[in-house]
Amino acid sequence: MIYFGFRAVFFFKPKITFILSLLFCFFIETSQLIQWEWLIAIRKTILGHYVLGEGFLWTDLICYLFGSTLAVFTDHNFIKER
Repeated sequence: MIYFGFRAVFFFKPKITFILSLLFCFFIETSQLIQWEWLIAIRKTILGHYVLGEGFLWTDLICYLFGSTLAVFTDHNFIKER
């Protein structure tokens, strides 16, 4: 989702979009290790919970890598450049 969102908004090449989407996802995931009070308060809201998540998991990083790779593959092979 992040890959295609970045691709639609910024019109970068697929490789650049892949790297940016991975960096964004990894940043959000690793930010879950930060336990500042104001950040915890944001995470307790519905939107904050969905956007920022709740707890860090190493397996999520692997899933982000797999999902972004699948998105680049789909973009390259099934979506035509205009």
